Amino acid sequence: MGAVPRRPRPRGVPRPRRSAGARRACGSAVVTYVPPDQDARTTIAERLDQTLFVEAGAGSGKSTALVGRVLELVATG
Repeated sequence: MGAVPRRPRPRGVPRPRRSAGARRACGSAVVTYVPPDQDARTTIAERLDQTLFVEAGAGSGKSTALVGRVLELVATG
């Protein structure tokens, strides 16, 4: 499989710009992202013997965290 050929950009259509802080990855550098709510995520994943209430905004990862919790509960009986 080769690269997908690019179509020419129509005149008058601006190029997408990256934000000032966005940079391309260079070399073999690995960036580790730790979410600001990592303590809460750890609690959801590890405290399986407790009932928890999870409240967070849309797109924050609630469903992913809770599905992981349910899978762990099923796996450990």
